[in-house]
Amino acid sequence: MQTNKDNKEKESFSFRFKRWYSFNKQNIPFYFMLLSVLIITGTLDFQLGKGFSFKSHINAILQLDTNIVAFYLFLLNITALVQTFFAFSFSKAQSPKTLIMNTVLTLLQLVITVLYVLVFLTEGSRIPGYKPGSSAILSIMFLSLGALFMTISTAFAWKYVNWKYVKIED
Repeated sequence: MQTNKDNKEKESFSFRFKRWYSFNKQNIPFYFMLLSVLIITGTLDFQLGKGFSFKSHINAILQLDTNIVAFYLFLLNITALVQTFFAFSFSKAQSPKTLIMNTVLTLLQLVITVLYVLVFLTEGSRIPGYKPGSSAILSIMFLSLGALFMTISTAFAWKYVNWKYVKIED
């Protein structure tokens, strides 16, 4: 009797998941993109009162000799925010144009992330004795994780694109 009840619950969950997936599969790229943007933009340095402070990107940048890395961080954040709008647009229409723009921005995001990481890795040659601190490692980790989720989002978008999409004029 117990196994019959467990089977019904498993079937029920399986049925609910399949139903959710069939109606929302085009939204999966948006969910991954939203997670990516939250990781990239939500991990900037902040302080809550006098008790808690979170130091990652800006603290890591201040310890460097070069200023180009601040521009890279700015580009990463702006690109992530713009991609959110493309991902939202894609979730509504699955347009190939939106997919191509999203892919181009993802490639740009990956290139800028690699350049950002390379600055931290090559800074030791410019400043003797420089080692990336904990904030630099945290910054690299968050931006790399954000880029990974962005790449996953783009891969899902390629899977669910509507190649027969035709825009209907109002």
